[in-house]
Amino acid sequence: MKHFLSLPESERAEDLKPISHVTLLRNEDYRKVLEAALAVDTEKSSNISVITDLEASKIRISSLETQNFLLKEKIRNMDLAISPGTSVAKVGVDSSVFDEAEYYGDLELLLTLVDGMREQLPDAYKTVLEGSESEHYPVAGYYGPFNLIVEISGLKRLSRIRKKVDAWNSARVD
Repeated sequence: MKHFLSLPESERAEDLKPISHVTLLRNEDYRKVLEAALAVDTEKSSNISVITDLEASKIRISSLETQNFLLKEKIRNMDLAISPGTSVAKVGVDSSVFDEAEYYGDLELLLTLVDGMREQLPDAYKTVLEGSESEHYPVAGYYGPFNLIVEISGLKRLSRIRKKVDAWNSARVD
């Protein structure tokens, strides 16, 4: 490096490519070469590596805690999927927090959104029924422009949700 910089620009072969500081800190071979070439104090260098590894571990732990929280919320939300006629008390939900009208209104909005997307781009989505699988559509389900969106079991569940929303709307109107 020192030799390269001491040469006149006309004699330099090419510009040096930048190296990520993370590569320098984590890759032992790079670090040894640089320490030897630059006569860097190895004690300071190893402290930097330990701090970086500690920071990386903290970030990983934070990410795992976030994933754990999201999974707990997903399970909680699955437990809250209440069908018409099911008592809120059975599920253990505080009735002051759970608003049935808002819940079914939200479901209705999501169904309207899905239907609207499908209607506006009818050729972008394809439903493959059981027994109609092919090389391009190997699994029965609902496909988007790039890949499988949901398997057939998800479509059946969506159908049950539609029936629940329709039943709730009918009961509300009557």
